[in-house]
Amino acid sequence: MLVRLSTAIAAICTLSGAALAQGAAKPTDSQIAHIAYTAGQLDIDAAKQAISKSTNKDVRAFAEDMVRDHTAVNKQALDLVKKLKVTPKDNDTSHALIKAAADKRAELWKLDGAEFDKAYIANEVAYHQTVNGALETTLIPSASNPELRSLLQTGLKIFQGHQQHAEEVAAALKRDQLAGSQTQSQSASEASERQLAAMQAKIQELNSEKDQLADQIAQARSAIETAERKLVAATTQVQELTKEKDGLVADKESAQAQANVLRDKLRALDGESIFGFIKRRYFSQK
Repeated sequence: MLVRLSTAIAAICTLSGAALAQGAAKPTDSQIAHIAYTAGQLDIDAAKQAISKSTNKDVRAFAEDMVRDHTAVNKQALDLVKKLKVTPKDNDTSHALIKAAADKRAELWKLDGAEFDKAYIANEVAYHQTVNGALETTLIPSASNPELRSLLQTGLKIFQGHQQHAEEVAAALKRDQLAGSQTQSQSASEASERQLAAMQAKIQELNSEKDQLADQIAQARSAIETAERKLVAATTQVQELTKEKDGLVADKESAQAQANVLRDKLRALDGESIFGFIKRRYFSQK
């Protein structure tokens, strides 16, 4: 990860080392004191930002250590320069540190949660790597006052511990992130399994409904076949009844014809006495 603050410090320290190698003037004790104090104060500000934003106990504990340790070292530095009657001198390196730190804090304010924690700790690792390198290669060798040099050496040991602590927190955050990813994957897998189980249950339910529909269809077909048989029987019965009806109609017509004949005969006998009819009917042939 490219960190602006660390990049700025690295560039400045590289230039300082190159200048020393070429015989250029070394930074004065006043400038060194100002640079060291500024670097410590900027890390205090970054730690306070972390305390205000982070909820991770490891990140907050680290930040609280930064506030405590850098405050203590800076107090010793101020007491020393007062004792030596040295006034810390502002310089281009201090200006670059302040600007880069302000830019980085602005970036971090935009982040929250795990993203902030990761970015803050990554910056702390790079920051302490760079500051410790500057102390070893430029600031300590350039300090002319033994007490100032001793204080810087003590600070270096503390800051090296800070670097190791930051690396441990970064590793822990990475493990937590991996564990979180595994948990998410496991949760996703469990969710998939639940969805699969729900789908299988739904399939079973649909199969049961299908079987029920198949039974209903079979029952309906059986009912249709029964109705068709009844219809055939009814049709046959209707046909038989129709034949009977036709026979009755024929009988009726025959009876009607006979009735007509009798009626005609009765008309012919109209007016004839019964005795004359009987005589003519039964005695006329004798």
